[in-house]
Amino acid sequence: MKIQFLFYLLCIVSFAGCQSPTQNPEPASDPDVFINVNAEGVIIDGYDPVAFFTDGKPVKGSPEFQSAYKGAIYRFASADHKKLFDEAPEKYKVQYGGWCAYAISLGRTAPIDVNTWSVIDGRLVIQHNQRAVRGWEKDPQGNLKKADKYWPYVAGNKGKQILTEEEKMFLANVNRKCVIIDGYDPVAYFRENKAVKGSEQHAARYEGATYWFSSQAKPT
Repeated sequence: MKIQFLFYLLCIVSFAGCQSPTQNPEPASDPDVFINVNAEGVIIDGYDPVAFFTDGKPVKGSPEFQSAYKGAIYRFASADHKKLFDEAPEKYKVQYGGWCAYAISLGRTAPIDVNTWSVIDGRLVIQHNQRAVRGWEKDPQGNLKKADKYWPYVAGNKGKQILTEEEKMFLANVNRKCVIIDGYDPVAYFRENKAVKGSEQHAARYEGATYWFSSQAKPT
């Protein structure tokens, strides 16, 4: 079914006209204030950021030892760890506001699981899940560069998907929301032999473009 869906999309795109790709939002002047925190304003689920460097594992912090930085509350397992952080917060902070690093490299945000942490070039990064870990580890340095590049734009867009450089080469006939063929269902041209308006509720993203479908039973 996936191959059939790709065939549908390729056929539709080949007959579509061209339009300028959607422009990304302005980059955030300080992206690190766009943070992934809980209801109490605590980042990385209350885990001690220093412990990832000193202990080599996730260690839960305590409300007894906490510091505020870039709008987020960091908690620590000890007064010594708090002191280390306060002296060099840029060294010990979690990258990308505590969002999934791999998701940022793809131009969007995702929550994190502290068990997916790693330190790369002296920087603490955390992923969403093991699938994200596998994606990240295919090219850690390349993905780090992409995440650094896209992070200000993702933050400027409040975490919503941005158009990445890798996707721009595929785009044709998209509107300002990156919706292709004016939101019409591409599958309906083949199955029903007519134009049927799709719905934002039944959407799929493919190579930078968003396709709308008329029902949930879209090809996958």
